[in-house]
Amino acid sequence: MFYVYVLHSTSDKLDPAREPAHIRAFFVHPDWARRGFSSIELAATLPGEPFYAAFKFSALERYDVPLTNGLSLPVVRMRKYLTPK
Repeated sequence: MFYVYVLHSTSDKLDPAREPAHIRAFFVHPDWARRGFSSIELAATLPGEPFYAAFKFSALERYDVPLTNGLSLPVVRMRKYLTPK
């Protein structure tokens, strides 16, 4: 199992009009280190679901992420297998 943390620095923010988003770092729990991985899992927003589905991600679960203003953001947990099951 690994978790992706996107690290931001105020001195080098990306300009989304000119630069693509990217993952700057991710961390692997020591119990899972050096095992490789066979799938990618993410939480997509509803408008993003068709985009990821076009790249062979499958919807697993729908849920709401609570926001600090009392509203919630509906998301879809999606997975893509990198190797044949």
